[in-house]
Amino acid sequence: MCDVPMLRGLMERIPARAWLARWSVVRPSFRPASPFANKASRDRVHEQYDRLVERLPIDVERRSVTTRYGTTHVLVAGPPEAPPLLTLHGLNFGGALNLRLLLPLTRQFRVYAPDTPGQAGRSVPRRLDWKQHEYAWWTIDLLDQLQLEKVPFVATSFGGAVLLDAATVAPDRIGRTVLIVPAGLTPVATWRALTRLVWPGFLYRVTRDRAFLRQTVSALTGQRDDEMLEYFDLLAHHVRPVLSAPPCVRAQDLARFESPVALLAARDDVFFPTDRLLEDARRSLPRLSFVAVVSGHHIPSSRECQRLNELIYDFLTTPEYR
Repeated sequence: MCDVPMLRGLMERIPARAWLARWSVVRPSFRPASPFANKASRDRVHEQYDRLVERLPIDVERRSVTTRYGTTHVLVAGPPEAPPLLTLHGLNFGGALNLRLLLPLTRQFRVYAPDTPGQAGRSVPRRLDWKQHEYAWWTIDLLDQLQLEKVPFVATSFGGAVLLDAATVAPDRIGRTVLIVPAGLTPVATWRALTRLVWPGFLYRVTRDRAFLRQTVSALTGQRDDEMLEYFDLLAHHVRPVLSAPPCVRAQDLARFESPVALLAARDDVFFPTDRLLEDARRSLPRLSFVAVVSGHHIPSSRECQRLNELIYDFLTTPEYR
């Protein structure tokens, strides 16, 4: 962590005008109206998103569907005749990176990967309101527009909180569910996240010292990942950070959620300590049917992705979990 003399030294290295210019882009908010600093930033993020889609080694269909909150961009991959599977991504991860994470599943499922509104994707840049269950109603609109009555879900990180919100409002629309390092079940480990992730991320935004960027990505992935460095560099320059975490769901709000759930936790998760996450999940989820703790960090490595996909496929296709 950075002490006061170190911060003073950083400020002396950067002219005041530069600090003000960078702060106008990186200014944090608890719930900013738009994720993008300006139109140029939005265009840069969209260009990178399109490159990520082009790099996927599969055929991908792009759709735009209308919800009560605006247009949602959806990536669709996998055999048209295969059973449907809807995925919800982590904060600012987007459908393209989410498809990369779950690529093996596109061989056996028709995978729908929407961009959550108000994040670094191609959906409407409007932030939704947890208190009004807007993420739940967005999910329901999405299912309606895609003509999906009840489907299995794979939800990661922030997407886990979105899924849990939907399960409180319309549990009959949520099928068998896999939660990967989910938000919404247990509070964020605030001090660990601040010291290992938020603070170095802030310092990179204002100093452009890539040592801070590498520290930020390492806290999330545990390794040197050039593609993640490129992506988080883009976020640091063009996407406003959000300081608030999704609310934790109450056990009584999930009492009607009867679908089986698998929980996949990470051993060195910067946000959600494993023991606390498992304890709160067992208390809140009526049908927690499968639990696994995998090695690695909040964002899995390529090897860890392979193991995660094997666990997901087994859970979604094993009859005993119906």
